[in-house]
Amino acid sequence: QLVVVRWDAEAATAASAAAGSEGSEGVLGDWRRTVEAAAARLGEDRGALVIYTSGTTGRPKGAVHTHGSVAAQVAALSEAWRWSDKDRILHCLPMHHVHGIVNACYCALGAGATIDFLPKFSPSAIWSRLIAGHEGTAPEVTLFMGVPTMYVRLLQAYDGYDADKQGRCAAAARSLRMAVSGSAACPVPLFERWEAVTG
Repeated sequence: QLVVVRWDAEAATAASAAAGSEGSEGVLGDWRRTVEAAAARLGEDRGALVIYTSGTTGRPKGAVHTHGSVAAQVAALSEAWRWSDKDRILHCLPMHHVHGIVNACYCALGAGATIDFLPKFSPSAIWSRLIAGHEGTAPEVTLFMGVPTMYVRLLQAYDGYDADKQGRCAAAARSLRMAVSGSAACPVPLFERWEAVTG
């Protein structure tokens, strides 16, 4: 069963303003109620998402996540990570993996946050975007998520910059509300180096 959610943001904003709702909270509330109603029609036990396992114990297998399991994961992470509609994530994770699709994308969408997608992982593009947000030439990024290898590459790029650019990178990374390393264990030396650079 396919449930199509039709939602006109402009009409909802106008109706919310006419009703005296507070800015985006009224619109966001309307959106959440619309999505919740659509999800209720589907049911929690219906398949929502197929993600393939990494195959560490054999051949990769398709794991079906239900609407209920995805909703529970989004709710738990949204609470633990305090997602809000004020957040903006710089997203460069693959969208065929739970980290990219659920943790970074669905949590952001569930909170009404903004997602800035990069077409591919690029340490220089990430540093440039973080700096632009911190220095006010673009909206400020509040969250970044990556796998340990991405943080290794970010630090390698950082090491290749001059002292001025390093200072700008460090200040930009410090302004993040949260940086997450996931999908694999983050080696302690990598964590300590990132912490030393970014505070």
